[in-house]
Amino acid sequence: EPKCQEISTKELWKKYADKNWLNKITILTCYSDELLEKNLPKFDFCYIDGHHIYEAVMCDFSVFLNKANEQFACLFDDYSVNAITKMDKAIDGIRALFGGGLLIKEDDSSKNNSLKTSQDILCLCESRNLICDSKYDRFIKHSIEYIMKYRKIRKRYQLRQKINKVIP
Repeated sequence: EPKCQEISTKELWKKYADKNWLNKITILTCYSDELLEKNLPKFDFCYIDGHHIYEAVMCDFSVFLNKANEQFACLFDDYSVNAITKMDKAIDGIRALFGGGLLIKEDDSSKNNSLKTSQDILCLCESRNLICDSKYDRFIKHSIEYIMKYRKIRKRYQLRQKINKVIP
């Protein structure tokens, strides 16, 4: 099992967030594939706390790569090193591109959050740790496929929600 660094959320931000970043952070809440149509500046950092299915993780990261600067960092939430879910397996594949990434276990002892488990950790992948090989090139090549596959799933989900509102 990979080693984890245990750190509080406050310490995490203090250690990794440039003080100038905090004033520049813009929170975007939408489906990640919708970001492709928005005229946005290139991203330096992305925090992904999205849908917990394989296709969504691959789409989120693919969209981020399409919008990222050459030097970037991406932080995934709710990861489990035991690859319990398909989401974890997607992040495992992404981690392999970045030499495993940095695994960070939040010290949630001050929080009363029954939804978090001891296995939920953060995974930080930084461009400086990118392993430049055919796997990364293949990921980039397939990024539009990941986005389109998730877009179909999202549209079905949205249609199902509309139908559920009409038919009790």
